[in-house]
Amino acid sequence: MFVIKCHFRKIWTCLKQNARICVDKASSSTRQGQQVQVNQVIKMPLTNLINDFTLLWQRSDTVFPVLEHAYSATVKRENEQYLENLLKGAQQNGRLSKSLKEGAVATNEKVAQKRAEFFNKVLRIDDSQLADFKKSGFDGISKEFSEKAKDFDAQLTRNDIYQAIRNVWTMNCLQLLFGLRVALTPSVFAYSLLYPYTDNFLDDPTLSAEEKIDFNHRFEERLRGANSKGRNRREEKIYQLVGMIEEEWERSACQPVYDSLADIHAAQKKSLQLIGANGLDWPAVFALSLEKGGASVVADGYLVAGELTPGREKILFGCGAFLQFVDDLQDIQEDMANQTMTVFTMRCNGETLDALTNKTFHFGRAVLRLFDDLALSPDFLDLTKRITDLLIVESVGRAPHRFSNPFTAEMEKYFPIRFAFLHRIRERFAQHRGSVMGLMAGV
Repeated sequence: MFVIKCHFRKIWTCLKQNARICVDKASSSTRQGQQVQVNQVIKMPLTNLINDFTLLWQRSDTVFPVLEHAYSATVKRENEQYLENLLKGAQQNGRLSKSLKEGAVATNEKVAQKRAEFFNKVLRIDDSQLADFKKSGFDGISKEFSEKAKDFDAQLTRNDIYQAIRNVWTMNCLQLLFGLRVALTPSVFAYSLLYPYTDNFLDDPTLSAEEKIDFNHRFEERLRGANSKGRNRREEKIYQLVGMIEEEWERSACQPVYDSLADIHAAQKKSLQLIGANGLDWPAVFALSLEKGGASVVADGYLVAGELTPGREKILFGCGAFLQFVDDLQDIQEDMANQTMTVFTMRCNGETLDALTNKTFHFGRAVLRLFDDLALSPDFLDLTKRITDLLIVESVGRAPHRFSNPFTAEMEKYFPIRFAFLHRIRERFAQHRGSVMGLMAGV
């Protein structure tokens, strides 16, 4: 997937661990030309999923993974020259500046051709692997979301939109997986924007801890269906977004949609414990990370489809957990600076991250094998593996001092550019917080 799940580190403490029942009586919801039948289902308890994937992690190996697509020194330099020219051209016509300042995604035909060339030449992803995405209209949805988000709130920053749009891509991928039309539905738009709003609220230094706790309580009540009114402009916007979800998924028609929102909200509440020295040991940090990442993509799935079979819910939970680990691996430096505990920062005191990174690779491989039950095309699975592999390898290049020299050198063989060149790009575009490969794909 062209995604890394958005990470949130600030909310408070409690986890729903009970099964929930969808009380719908075979009613249906019509969405943008699609008839989605919602049947009576039982939502899986998160504790079962946490236990399943904890066991899968424990069984994952720590040996260096089998990676494909090694790059010679000559090819790396050719790629670097190509990327320099690509960035220079984007800067000259203002496209890169617009992307960085506004969170926009360029979508015209010439840009799409350049992007395809980048995927082919640099990332070694061929047209057949991208066929499903091209046919689905992903680029058009990115542009639609950016424009709609600015119309909804002109005060949203480029980082807000970038953070939100990554979740749009996740939900679009799930629509593709489930055989639904890829579209910017009300829930895709609203749920993706909820994250930057709540994150910014909790980051606001002008608000006291008591105000944030009070908001958290009101927000939880709103998610449960209370007809609350926002106490300020930001809170009003948040409640408007919840209302958009309610317009698409009637509460009486499919309660698990809202149960999944309550689950991710509760998991995010617990993540406050990851800030600062709170006396948590590594297994506790692992469990919180697993829960937060897994619950987030499960919520994506319910908001896309209205219901999930137990098998699909398990797949999505595993996918979210893996993407959370990838995200945390990419953010080691930022998390260390912010004193945020993750499965990686907990091991940064005199210990290399070689074995833990290898384990993340193998855990991801095991999660992807679960997708076999969905009978997806080999091209789609290969593409997913290729993208996640690149993100992990890039993480090593972003913080090489956290790994042994031999490990870093071996990983660098499988990245399309030298890690030294990667650092130069990151210094030039310091305002871009995400993956450098994502920056390149976006210009």
